[in-house]
Amino acid sequence: MAEKSERSSFNTSTNLKNALIAKGANPALEVPHSVYAGAANDIHLLVHQYNNGRFRTLNITAGVASVDNVNGNDPALVRFWMDFELDDFIGQWPGVEGAVCTLNASTWTCVITHNGINYTGNDTSKPDSMAKAFIKVLKAT
Repeated sequence: MAEKSERSSFNTSTNLKNALIAKGANPALEVPHSVYAGAANDIHLLVHQYNNGRFRTLNITAGVASVDNVNGNDPALVRFWMDFELDDFIGQWPGVEGAVCTLNASTWTCVITHNGINYTGNDTSKPDSMAKAFIKVLKAT
């Protein structure tokens, strides 16, 4: 059976995207990333990339599925992240020495150690707490 994972929220994903852009490090979209298209209820799974930078997507808007095409350069596209994707990405960031997330009641606390300094993110969502801590790393360096 497939495992259902939490994803980072639209607002936190947008904040992470902007922090990565400010560092010149926003990763390019690629198959099979999943993205928000300008709103939290407009979700696309990128299933095929064309040579012209467009993507064929499986789109779910307000619970209704369709097959669409999107421009990969559309600034409204915001990648959302699963915790394991963030863990990989954060772990490869220069200067990151470790990251630990703990659940206390209903709140996740994630601590990223970067060049000997701890940065903490808190949220009820594990991916959001990881992203919030990582945004602090990006803004501080």
